[in-house]
Amino acid sequence: KINDLKPDIVILGGDIVDERTSKEDMNEIFKELGQINSTYGVYYVFGNHDKEVGLSESDQQDIYEQYEYCISKRGPENIHGVCNYMLPIKASEGDKIKFNVWGMDSHRYNSTVNGHKTILPNHFCTGDDADHCRPDQIMWYYNTSVELEKYCGEKVPSIMYFHQPIPEFNLITRNPEETGMDGEHREKICGTELNFGLFAFAATRNDVKGIYCGHDHVNTFSGTYAGIH
Repeated sequence: KINDLKPDIVILGGDIVDERTSKEDMNEIFKELGQINSTYGVYYVFGNHDKEVGLSESDQQDIYEQYEYCISKRGPENIHGVCNYMLPIKASEGDKIKFNVWGMDSHRYNSTVNGHKTILPNHFCTGDDADHCRPDQIMWYYNTSVELEKYCGEKVPSIMYFHQPIPEFNLITRNPEETGMDGEHREKICGTELNFGLFAFAATRNDVKGIYCGHDHVNTFSGTYAGIH
């Protein structure tokens, strides 16, 4: 399907491998990914199941980066997660940066903070124990976005993606008319209950035009909230 569409870029939202995948299978998977026909290559982030294969995400990152088609890169080592990165896209002529892709590591599971439960009977979302980007990751995005604007002399429009949904995804399904929702809401949104504030930072910076996730298996809905698709 991807090769029929011939997209400019391919973005994989995590869970590429899981506990059913042997280490031997991984090389075959990576070879298949290498057959994807896109102009600029394949981007990816880790999902909550990728670590189940028996290799750390750091070791998987080393394997991915051996492949020429892999555009994603290892992120800063002084913040949470392995796969946090920004990938600027230049104009078709010249070196001016015209667009940007933010990849963020949303980790795996978390139901406590400082030893306190974060999932209550009357919850924000659907009461799941999904984790998400930590404050140091969000500050990395914010500060890097500011520096990018200084470098370019203007805000650079961008998209951001990660694996597990943030709470704001629920606002689309609860307000379909106001958000221009389309697509199907076929299963619950298994996102984090602990809102780290990523959406508010992105909306305040006003450079991220779309936020996309993986994780939920058969949801196809989208909509626009606070100017972000």
